[in-house]
Amino acid sequence: MPANKLPLSKQLAYACGMIGWSIMTNIIIVMLPYFYLPPNNAGLTTLVPQLLLLGLFNIMSVITASGRLVDAFFDPFIASLSDKSENRRGRRIPFMQWAILPAALFCGLTFYPMVKGESIHNAYWLTFTLICFFMGATAYIIPYNALLPELTRTGSERVKLSSLQQVGFVIGIILSAMVNNFADWVQRFAGTPNRDTAVQYTIWGLAIFAGLVMLVPVFAIDEKRYSNGHPSHLSLLPAIQKTFQNRNFKYYLISDFSYYMALSIISSGLLFF
Repeated sequence: MPANKLPLSKQLAYACGMIGWSIMTNIIIVMLPYFYLPPNNAGLTTLVPQLLLLGLFNIMSVITASGRLVDAFFDPFIASLSDKSENRRGRRIPFMQWAILPAALFCGLTFYPMVKGESIHNAYWLTFTLICFFMGATAYIIPYNALLPELTRTGSERVKLSSLQQVGFVIGIILSAMVNNFADWVQRFAGTPNRDTAVQYTIWGLAIFAGLVMLVPVFAIDEKRYSNGHPSHLSLLPAIQKTFQNRNFKYYLISDFSYYMALSIISSGLLFF
């Protein structure tokens, strides 16, 4: 039977998932270097040594790259599991549901270093929490993005839904960039003893809020009713090979990489400037 057309209320519910994911991801991008290697006037404690590996790579960039590298291998694995899923609730929603808690948990724990001062142990802890966070965030966003074309029937429907999705992404960027503003309120009204604690409380609050917002499409959208997706039986490696044989996909990959690299440069340097 053909799936029902997704009404506007469900489209807005779908976009809410991106708001939550964007808040968590951009907290990591925007706040991580600022929190662990803060400028002198930030009122925060430097938490990792400013080391250069091989005389070229800053330790923060190596730590972040480690999390992303594991994520790069985890992405296709989650995609394959989701594609093959025969869950009675659908191929995408169940993965999204169980990914929210670890993503929110490790988003908050990332900003709770082992040592309250400059230490290499904080670098080890940060590497661990980032890997766990990216795995949780990936387990949500991969099925979430795969759900979009399955909820739409025409090109115009896909453009409309992806536009709402990107509005959600921008809202997430705005909220994540206001961590210091929210921390000011926490410090003023809750009487927290220092700036580090105020920022930590704020990030926990935003991570919990983001997790709740990410639940909206999980409960609001009946995947079986609105999606025409069917389980795939193609193995992981043949699927990757077929994907990279698509010439247009390679062009898309280059543009997507360039876009997110530029966005990350702006976001990670935002608070410093």
